[in-house]
Amino acid sequence: MDTVIKRISEIEQSAVAVMDDAAARKKAFAAEMEEKTRRFDQTADEETEKKLQSLRRDEPGIVRAEGGSRKAACADGKKL
Repeated sequence: MDTVIKRISEIEQSAVAVMDDAAARKKAFAAEMEEKTRRFDQTADEETEKKLQSLRRDEPGIVRAEGGSRKAACADGKKL
């Protein structure tokens, strides 16, 4: 009987170790994904800003500098 209890205790210790390892890996993965998301957002923001600056410079009637919202105008001045 003691052998069975000892073996169950060993199994439980192994299970706890596996769960602890899984939790540590999950935390590391979450941190990695957080960093990747931060870098992606930063790159997307930079690229968007560059495109907006290019549009403001090349086509000032299309993009207003103050809000970055798009507007189009016909030759007679009416909005589309």
